[in-house]
Amino acid sequence: MAASSGCEEESTNDVSFRIIPNPAWRMELLKPIHTNYCRHLLFKASPVDFQEYDMSKMTFLHFALTTLDILQSIETLTQKENEDIVEFIYAHQLLNPPDAAGFLGSTTLQLKEQKNSFPIQWYTSHVTMTYAALVSLLTLRNNLGQLDRYKILQGVAYLQNKDGSFRAGPSCSESDMRFVYSAVCVCYILNDFSLIDVPKLLTYIRNSLTYEGAFGSGSCGTEGHAAYTFCATASLVLLDKLNQALKPEEINQIRRWCLYRQIGGFTGRANKLEDTCYSYWVGATLSMLGSTDLSDCKENIEYLLHNQNPIIGGVGKTDNEYPDPLHTFMGIAGLSLAHYENLDRVYPALTMTENAFVHLQNVQKSW
Repeated sequence: MAASSGCEEESTNDVSFRIIPNPAWRMELLKPIHTNYCRHLLFKASPVDFQEYDMSKMTFLHFALTTLDILQSIETLTQKENEDIVEFIYAHQLLNPPDAAGFLGSTTLQLKEQKNSFPIQWYTSHVTMTYAALVSLLTLRNNLGQLDRYKILQGVAYLQNKDGSFRAGPSCSESDMRFVYSAVCVCYILNDFSLIDVPKLLTYIRNSLTYEGAFGSGSCGTEGHAAYTFCATASLVLLDKLNQALKPEEINQIRRWCLYRQIGGFTGRANKLEDTCYSYWVGATLSMLGSTDLSDCKENIEYLLHNQNPIIGGVGKTDNEYPDPLHTFMGIAGLSLAHYENLDRVYPALTMTENAFVHLQNVQKSW
C-alpha cells in the first residue's frame, strides 16, 4: 500500500483502522537498496511479470547497468561479474545475413543446431537492442573490440525507410521516432553516419514537429509526446544539426512545451498525470536545451523520491506502483539531471553517464 502525506481512514470488513504513514524513507535516495535491486536484475531470476519481456533483455541490462553507474555503484561488480556480462552481451551479436546485423534482444531462440531454420522474424537483430548493447558495453568500460562495426552499420542502414525514418528490425514494419533515436545513437557510437541518408532523416524529424511545439512521430498529425520529443531532440544534438534543422523560435517552443509538462514531476502529454519516466524524457530534453534550471528541480526531486520502494528497492511509475527496471533507471537518471547530490552525471543525448561518454571518446580515438 502506498504511503501518503497524511493519515487515512480505511475499512476492511466494516472494521475501520488508521494508517499512520512513515515518510522518513522519502527524505533521501535509498542508494544501497536500489543497488541491490539492480544487482538482483542482473544476476537473479526475473519476476514472472517480466517474462513477457524476454526479447527485451538487452534493454533491461542497459537500465540496470546505467542505474548502477549513476549510483556510483558500478564498482560493486567484481571482475568476474563484469566479464560474464560482457560475454553475455557479445553472445547476442548477429552478423549474418549482413542486412540483419546488430544485436538480438535475447538468445532464447539461439539454438545453434536449429537457428538457420527459424523464420527471420523470429531470429533477427533489433536496432534498439543494438543501441542498448553498445551502451551497456561502454558502461562496463569495454573497448568494443569484438564488434564488427561495419556490418552493424550496414544493418542499421538497411532499416532506413524512404521517408528517412527507421524500422525496428529487418522484418518489422513498425517505425517511429524511437528507432530513429536508436539508429542515430548506434551511428554516433560507431563514429560513422556515412551509410545512412542524413538529409532524409532530418526531413523526417522536422516533419514530426507538431503545432504544440513538441515532436510526434511522422507527418500524420500525431500528438506531441515527451518521449518522441526527447528522441527527436537528442537525434538532432548527436547529428550536430539542432540549430540547422530548427529555427530559434521552434527551439523556444520545445523548451516552453517541456516546462509546461511539470506539475511536481512531469507528464508526457497535455492533460495527463505525472509519471516517473517523464522526469527523464522531459528533464533530458531540457538539459540538452540548457534549460534545466528553468524547471522546479526541488519539486521534481521530491516527486521522484516519493516513488521509491523502500523494501525491495527500485522506483515505480507512481508512488503506488510496483517498481520496474525502466522507471527505476529513469527515476534515478531524472534525479541526476535535477542535480541531486552524490550521483554521477548523465550525458542525456546518449542516455549514459558522463563517465561512460568519456570512455566512448577514448575508445573512438583508438580506432
